[in-house]
Amino acid sequence: MKNIFFFALIIALTSCQNSKKDTIPKYPVSIEKYTVEETIFNTTLIDDYRNIESLKDSAVTNWIHKENKYTQLLLNKISKRKEISSQIKEEKSKKTIILEFLQMISIFI
Repeated sequence: MKNIFFFALIIALTSCQNSKKDTIPKYPVSIEKYTVEETIFNTTLIDDYRNIESLKDSAVTNWIHKENKYTQLLLNKISKRKEISSQIKEEKSKKTIILEFLQMISIFI
């Protein structure tokens, strides 16, 4: 009986594994910390990622590109993504129409 239970458990566990298509890609390497301390009005501020503000730094732009690529991989895994996107666009257009109507009415008020 124990053998049958063990065999059934192995089959159940192996069938529950995700295929490579469904796995989440490895998170890209994080950007290096570069701590900057500055004092403003007697308050010391510590910013570990001040270097991210420099878009001229190739390390920063490379990190941004890796982050964007990773984000797109995750977003592409959302099932029914096209349906969700069309619903968002539809709702957004409704709000735009309402705002335009309210702006038009405000002229007369």
